[in-house]
Amino acid sequence: MRKNRGLIFGILLIGLAAVGFILMCSGPSDEELIRTALKDALTASREGRSGPVTDFVSTRATLDGEPAPGMGSVADFVRKSKPDIALTDEHLSITGDKAAIQANAKVKMQILLFNQTLELKDVRIEFERESVLKWGLLPSSKWKITKISTNEQVPRELMQ
Repeated sequence: MRKNRGLIFGILLIGLAAVGFILMCSGPSDEELIRTALKDALTASREGRSGPVTDFVSTRATLDGEPAPGMGSVADFVRKSKPDIALTDEHLSITGDKAAIQANAKVKMQILLFNQTLELKDVRIEFERESVLKWGLLPSSKWKITKISTNEQVPRELMQ
């Protein structure tokens, strides 16, 4: 009787491990996960929610060449302007747990009463893979934006 219970328990464990392995392997590719993270960040920006894109613009704000005081105020201003950002000429590279997209960006936003459109060349968006639990049980991964960089002179023009 004890042997049967142990055998049944072993078979259940092997079956559960096999199902978990199949679910892990059949998930979206790294490229799909990276593009989803990017899409979510751009959507958050367009909707005026906090995210890596609005944080990037906020931290780059300057006043007469000096960092702007009250970064919280600047972040609120950027969120309220709801920048619409479109990327073109995207080139994705993935190396292990890190990835980067090199692209050009077109940023449309309202500053005071004026609509402004800026074209940014060579924007670099860096990603990092993080481990998460799917359904609170199965190990999985997701990508998050860790850094955005571009030509220093263009973002300064945005807030001056």
